[in-house]
Amino acid sequence: MTAPDDQIDPVWEDEIKNFFARPYWIEEKNRERIGNIWIKKMHCGAKEESYNFGINLGSHESVKEWSRQIYLQVKSGNMPMTENKAHLFPKEAVERFHLWITQGHRKTHACPIVDTAIRFPTHEPPPPVVRRDISNLNEDELNAYRAAIDDNLNPTELKSKWQELCYVHTDWCLHYQEAFLPWHRAHLMYMESLIGCGIPYWNWMAEDASNPESVSSGIPQAFLDDEYIHPTKGKRANPLKFALAKDGKSKSKDGGEHPTRAKPLLPGADRRERATYIRRMNLFQRQIVDALQEPYFSIPQGYIGTAGYPWANIPEFTPPQDIKLYLYDFRGKVIGKYFDNLLEQPHDNFHGWIGPDMADNSYTAFDPVFWSFHANMDRVFETWIQAHPTAQYTSSFPLRPFVGAHVSAINLSEGDPNAWVHTTIGGMAKGCRSLGYTFDSPRVPDFNKGTLDYVWKLAETENMVLLKDNSETENKGPTKAYVIFDGVRCTDETFVIDVFLKDKARASLTEKELESDIENPYFVGTSTRIGMGDAATSESKGRRCITQGVKRFLPISLIPAEIESLGAEQVEVVLKVTNLSQGTEVDKETYGKMNGFTGKFYWEGPTAASERAGAESEPTKAEGQESCCGRKS
Repeated sequence: MTAPDDQIDPVWEDEIKNFFARPYWIEEKNRERIGNIWIKKMHCGAKEESYNFGINLGSHESVKEWSRQIYLQVKSGNMPMTENKAHLFPKEAVERFHLWITQGHRKTHACPIVDTAIRFPTHEPPPPVVRRDISNLNEDELNAYRAAIDDNLNPTELKSKWQELCYVHTDWCLHYQEAFLPWHRAHLMYMESLIGCGIPYWNWMAEDASNPESVSSGIPQAFLDDEYIHPTKGKRANPLKFALAKDGKSKSKDGGEHPTRAKPLLPGADRRERATYIRRMNLFQRQIVDALQEPYFSIPQGYIGTAGYPWANIPEFTPPQDIKLYLYDFRGKVIGKYFDNLLEQPHDNFHGWIGPDMADNSYTAFDPVFWSFHANMDRVFETWIQAHPTAQYTSSFPLRPFVGAHVSAINLSEGDPNAWVHTTIGGMAKGCRSLGYTFDSPRVPDFNKGTLDYVWKLAETENMVLLKDNSETENKGPTKAYVIFDGVRCTDETFVIDVFLKDKARASLTEKELESDIENPYFVGTSTRIGMGDAATSESKGRRCITQGVKRFLPISLIPAEIESLGAEQVEVVLKVTNLSQGTEVDKETYGKMNGFTGKFYWEGPTAASERAGAESEPTKAEGQESCCGRKS
């Protein structure tokens, strides 16, 4: 076989088949061996030596059928699959293969030349799925969404696609790690592939969502209606209310076969109790605004507890070293607050707030509220992505069981050898438009700390001090406060930790002063631990979150006047811990022995106390040294 310059018109028998069987551009002694490898790889080799793509490069009919795709691949250098660039098709071989196609895939010279153009169909991607604010949907649009769930998922039956879809979260959800937000994004996209439409989001970030008198407050009416009108089947039970809970049994001891939600959020709730409950949303919203200000996404997946910390950053080396001595991650950034770390806290708070089913990771996805809640959480994620186009991620980490870039399938196989086919963190960390969906604007603008804060009008108290921006602190820099819980790990049951701050010098807080009411001047926020519950197997339960403890930062936006002028060492953190799964309060001796249930108060930035005393607040810092929260002092 010689180079194609000596050939007049290419035909299969004399030339083209040898491009695959005995490629002339490879040294002669290896041509047949390499050709056999290519043919086996593409079609007929044993499992361990073949991709089994179903293309027989030794068959005229098969190469004729696949010729357009083969041409595109050899022209682009993607075929044959080899790491040796010398084995790729040379330009003249690509051109001869192209000519062979355009002359009608002739097998021998006896075959007539037939003018055959290579047609490359234009690919028009489908229009993006649009996720709309559920409060913007008219009745017909809302009913279409309900019907899509009804028709495609059959949510009122036990053996249904609904139960299968929701069990994916029960068995595979990832929390307390970098994969948290990308995994849940993939889960939403998978549901949309099943129902054929976008999931409308519930905008709990609306600026009036914490106003008990606003229609934006509480669970949207779409999830409370008993019935809806199906476009073709008439009146039916509303699947957004009556979808079956996990295995047809609510997490709540008092519940039935449908998901149970917190009583203050249900129709007929006591007005005062509901108002107190709704106003707490403002604290969650503030936490999300704080999270969006963080410049880095996450601690790299699998980083905590693994080998490879840079020893040069340890003050002394006498193994074993405490993990807190490792100050920097692999990229030289301070280990501390990250966007996903701060966002997962209000995420958990919302889950506990909606509960009981939403407050247990084994049950949560079975409540239809979950999907619209997480669609809005994904909108927050998208906001951060758009603001940080150069952010770094552990891109190749697989998000099992989802498969493919657009998450239209799942693979539940534990022994799947092709882990690379799974959806990855990197695939989900792209802008949503490139993934095939967009977000429509919310009906009500989102809350931010620069807008009029309705809570202050409700509270009408002088016992709270709103944190001031730079213009209001005489250029002394921003003042922030945090309660930091260290060693936080996944728990089986759900706990709500209500946080109060007081001067250590004063007496213990009274029962009235320990009310979790935003009008209570000592109540500053909530840190929820969403229980992982029972997965289908102990193995799936164990892999849903990391085993090492992480820091959980609780930003404090509402500063009690009593502590505003105190140093951090003078501030006492008082906790009220409730086991939400059991509905009982946990005593201090018990929760004090649990991982991540002890909070410590920190100032970040100048305080009145440090200005007057001329001393640093706890922890003591030398000028320019990194603070506990990863900032320069």
